[in-house]
Amino acid sequence: MLNHDQDGVELCFIDAGLVVSLNDDDRSNLIDLFKAVITNNGAMVGQLMVDRSRRAVKVVDPDGFCREMGIIIDDVYQRGMQLGQIGVSALLQKVLILCFKHQVKLEPRFASVIIAMGVVEGLGRKLDPTLDIIAGVTPYVMRASVIANTPEVIIKVAGTASNNFTENE
Repeated sequence: MLNHDQDGVELCFIDAGLVVSLNDDDRSNLIDLFKAVITNNGAMVGQLMVDRSRRAVKVVDPDGFCREMGIIIDDVYQRGMQLGQIGVSALLQKVLILCFKHQVKLEPRFASVIIAMGVVEGLGRKLDPTLDIIAGVTPYVMRASVIANTPEVIIKVAGTASNNFTENE
């Protein structure tokens, strides 16, 4: 939070109390997911969540999941993305209920990120209900997406994934 007064500028940090460490695969997955949300591609959001589910083979009606996720994302875009117009916590609750219904298992780190977003959303709504969250995060997600898809990063992630695969056998 940034305050301006007659003595100058005061910068305050607010700690939500949640810490998540993402490995390269988790970070890439999160970037891909946020990019699909930013581009209003709800079906892709659903497909990414199914494909990267902990037990993708046990997902109940993956096409239905993707279709319903598309409806959720479309609804958010129709209402507008200002914090005063949407409830991120309610939105995330809908997503989690949909995951439960279709047995889409989330990575624990991803679930922690969802919880942290819900906590921060309430604070953001109080501070600036006109804040457009998509406009705010778009440059960062797009930049991270470009960086994540450079040949060097792809080779690094592929090498890590193959090492993890051989270690688990």
